Amino acid sequence: MSSLKSRDWRIIKNRSEKIQEISKTAYDLAMEYIHGNIRITASEVNNVLALTDLSVDQSTLDLVLSKNPLSFSNLDDNIVFSELWLDKIGTVRNEKSKGGVYIWTHKATDSKYVGSSRFLARRLIGYIKGTHESVGKFLPLLKKEGLNAFTLDVITFDEFYHKGLELCLEQYFLLHPEFNLNTLKVVNSISGSKKKALFMYTKDKS
Repeated sequence: MSSLKSRDWRIIKNRSEKIQEISKTAYDLAMEYIHGNIRITASEVNNVLALTDLSVDQSTLDLVLSKNPLSFSNLDDNIVFSELWLDKIGTVRNEKSKGGVYIWTHKATDSKYVGSSRFLARRLIGYIKGTHESVGKFLPLLKKEGLNAFTLDVITFDEFYHKGLELCLEQYFLLHPEFNLNTLKVVNSISGSKKKALFMYTKDKS
């Protein structure tokens, strides 16, 4: 690899410092809300996401939260073949993907994990089939205790969807202390399939 120009190195350094500043600010704000015993509204969500292109208005947030989630209990591998699952979530081969938010609740402790995806079927079937990498707090617990130790609630988006809504709603739930199986408290605005590689350089530009 050819060496980086001095100007390029300054750009990388400035971006790195800015990213660190933004992440710290967003994280500290999220932790303040989580431990502040306050009612979380669209305002708090948007404050945490202020340095991204994500936002949600209160009327949309209220509309989404007023929906009755799809609830699944007594989970096992066959849940993905149930009529409710196939009708509302679908399969990985659906021509039209469904986006939304999902909440796993540990029955014994009521601890929760929230996630979101523009491709719910693909993401959730990965949990059901055990194909996701076992990292963090939730996935090792799911692997250890099995599906039946949890309930699953899913909120799907239909007519009122706008870009990034699933991430805004995930951030809303992350600002509540009961979601203690999530290790990250600020959403990543770059979805998995669109994620770009990030290369870190040392001071000698290697």
